[in-house]
Amino acid sequence: MALLCAPLLAACTASPARAPLAVPESSSSSPAADLPSAPATRAAVAGIKSAPTVRLAETDEFGLVVRAIRSQGRVSVDVDRVDMLSGDEGEKAAAAAGQDYANDYFLVNNNPRTRRYVLAGAVHIWRVDNAHADTPRAVTVTQWLTYLHTPTERKPLFHFDVENGLVVGIEEQYRP
Repeated sequence: MALLCAPLLAACTASPARAPLAVPESSSSSPAADLPSAPATRAAVAGIKSAPTVRLAETDEFGLVVRAIRSQGRVSVDVDRVDMLSGDEGEKAAAAAGQDYANDYFLVNNNPRTRRYVLAGAVHIWRVDNAHADTPRAVTVTQWLTYLHTPTERKPLFHFDVENGLVVGIEEQYRP
């Protein structure tokens, strides 16, 4: 399996280096474009601090994908959890870290532990389209993996809905 190094994590705060992402295999998954959107609010989950989602009704995990592999027909992702702080909390945390708070949020990544998840066969994935940031668009697993493997200056953050140990929904977090 060919590997493509992508600096997905040289990121929010100091964090150890991570394994490179694997190049995705092809897939015949189709986008979930006809799915109804979930409420703009989400259930509160202890320990997760992030902005609200547009499509997912709840978030069980929030962070950076540091590794994604398709093997034997399954896709697994390693997620490095981050907290997205805003308001006074974000401003104080940014000041304490000597970091900029110009975009009205601050990312805290103070735990190097990653969590591994497997995507459900019928996972629904939404990506932010910067031209229409308030309306994420449905993408296939292959399109999402390709996006993850595309070198970029930005480190995209994702919300994950996990049910029975499998990721059933993924939504990219818009960041200005």
